[in-house]
Amino acid sequence: MKQQFGLTDDEANELLPCGVKTYLADRAHWARTYLSKAGLLESPRRNQHVITDKGRQFLATDPARIDVKVLAQFDGFAEWRMASRPHGDGSPPDHAATKADQAIIAHDQQTPEDAMATAQAILDAALRDDILAILKDINPVRF
Repeated sequence: MKQQFGLTDDEANELLPCGVKTYLADRAHWARTYLSKAGLLESPRRNQHVITDKGRQFLATDPARIDVKVLAQFDGFAEWRMASRPHGDGSPPDHAATKADQAIIAHDQQTPEDAMATAQAILDAALRDDILAILKDINPVRF
C-alpha cells in the first residue's frame, strides 16, 4: 500500500494519537470492514481477505472513487450503517434523512456530539463483528 499510494516511510509509520496503531493500518482495517459490509470483500479466515464476485462486478464498472457514499448503494453496507446508529428512544431507524445520513454525505453538517455518537456506534458495531469473527474461529475446546 505504501508503494501504491506513494507514501514515505515517515508517512507510513505515523501513529494515531493513541500511539498504538499507524494511520495506514487503521485506514486499511476500516477499508476492509466497509468493503466487507458492502459484500465486496469476504474474510474466510482471520487476516485473509478475498474479493467477492459482487466486488469483481463492481470493479468492472471502473469506479472513479470508492467512498462511503458509493458503498451506501449496497444493501449490506446500508443495513450495517443503519444498525450501528444510535437511537436515543430505542426506536428502529427510519429511512428518512437522519443526522447519521447527513454525516455520510456531508460530515461538516454534524455537531461534534453527533459525530462522536455516530463514530462510537460504528466502532461498537465493528468491534462486535470482529469479536464474533474471532470467536467463530476458536476451537470449542479452546473456548
